[in-house]
Amino acid sequence: MCAGWKPRGGGRKAAGAVGGAGRRVQGGRRVVEASSLKILVAEDDVISTKLLKRTLEKHGYAYDLVENGISAWEAMQTGQYSVLISDWMMPGMEGPELCRKIRESEIPFCYIIILTAKTSSADKMAAIHAGADDFLSKPFSEPDLVARLMAGSRLVRMQQQLERANEELSAQREELARANDVLTRQQEELSITLKRLEDASRIADISRNRFSQLFEGLPLPCFTVGADGLVYEWNEEAATRFGVPPHLAIGRTVQDLLGTRLVDEERLQSVQAALSGMAFVSEDWNDGEQYFLASGYPLHSHGGEVTGAILSLVDVTAQRLAEAKLEEQLRTIHDLYEKLQVANKRLESIASLDGLTGIPNHRTFQERLAGLIEVYRQTQEPFCLALMDVDHFKRFNDDFGHLAGDEVLKSVAATLNGAVRGSDVVARYGGEEFAVLFRGAELETASRLCERLRQAVEALPPTYRQITISIGVAQFDETVNEAEELIRRADTALYAAKRGGRNRVCTWEPSLDTEAAA
Repeated sequence: MCAGWKPRGGGRKAAGAVGGAGRRVQGGRRVVEASSLKILVAEDDVISTKLLKRTLEKHGYAYDLVENGISAWEAMQTGQYSVLISDWMMPGMEGPELCRKIRESEIPFCYIIILTAKTSSADKMAAIHAGADDFLSKPFSEPDLVARLMAGSRLVRMQQQLERANEELSAQREELARANDVLTRQQEELSITLKRLEDASRIADISRNRFSQLFEGLPLPCFTVGADGLVYEWNEEAATRFGVPPHLAIGRTVQDLLGTRLVDEERLQSVQAALSGMAFVSEDWNDGEQYFLASGYPLHSHGGEVTGAILSLVDVTAQRLAEAKLEEQLRTIHDLYEKLQVANKRLESIASLDGLTGIPNHRTFQERLAGLIEVYRQTQEPFCLALMDVDHFKRFNDDFGHLAGDEVLKSVAATLNGAVRGSDVVARYGGEEFAVLFRGAELETASRLCERLRQAVEALPPTYRQITISIGVAQFDETVNEAEELIRRADTALYAAKRGGRNRVCTWEPSLDTEAAA
């Protein structure tokens, strides 16, 4: 980071350059924060800067302002900003390069909005690959900016919650690993001990004293049961864990000492199996509050007959509680992930639909058109484009006001969207113009479909006056090299329909180009 960088709030420019020639930061008063966002604005255009400052201050957002990419990079390295609004074209370092450096660094997560006059899909995809989260086209509208900041705020908060949950999860995993290490050591100690006990039972006269010392020294509850099912030996760890001294435990049943909740009928059958010569290892014994891994091995006489069994209990209560807490953390992470998915879908909807009519916007239309062209080049599947214009739309605005014009546009959009086939795409092309992509349709079929759309609009109840549309339609074929040529042909046919008296459908043919040139 270059020395000397200082964040500034919205206001007048600070006197003098910071960190090198050509880099200046904005100074002035700090607006009172209305949310948890801390915003950095990187913009060198005076008009855009004023619009951004006015909008952010109006809605109470705290922000700092820099004029070039290098200063923005220095500011972001402080880690104090959760949102970055960056121009594409800036001195020193452009917006996409700034995004790439941020995403490749250790800077905490921030929500990045690219502010640009560029409109091509390739440019926007390049910015996404560089690390941008959203776009805002110049000149931007205040609602669009506020909507993206609200969405960004939710994503930043969910990211922070997710990071905290991950930290807690890591701590739980470490705790579980430690518990597993302890359990492993205890299991190893138990295996060694039981092996010694088996050896001691075969040479009981010699090893009796050793067995007794080992039995009492075990760091876990351990006891022996005779063939009659009564406890004969009860070590100090068992006395401490269950609160029954050895002299009161001898001669009682296992259920009586440990309780029927811990030793139910199924567990009692395991004890009986050990008394029959069948060992069991690491069975889960619990009463809902205490958790043990129980093991039992038969004891033999010199002649090989089973004379009893020895049982041991490894306390895994702490581990089970840790596992339950870990499962709760995983559920929390899953819930946060689902909320993040919902936010992403909402953000995707905002970026792809026209705000007035609710149908796909011009950008989405261009993407769908490019996709159909690619399909055609691979499979030769035909498709057509229709451009349509609301006849005399200016009169609606002039005679009845812009709200009436908006109602007309929404009514036409809903009518078109309801009259097309399921495979067709209706989009707002711009102003009072709409576009329809007819997938799998040749020119004759598309012309009939357009006539159906024209009639559907003509049949609308005349709230203000009769609504009609003029339509021009063209087909993409081997004579069309690119999307611009298809749009030009449909537009030429549209103007032919207008010249022919409006409220009609006109298909493109080569003679229309000659008439337009004349």
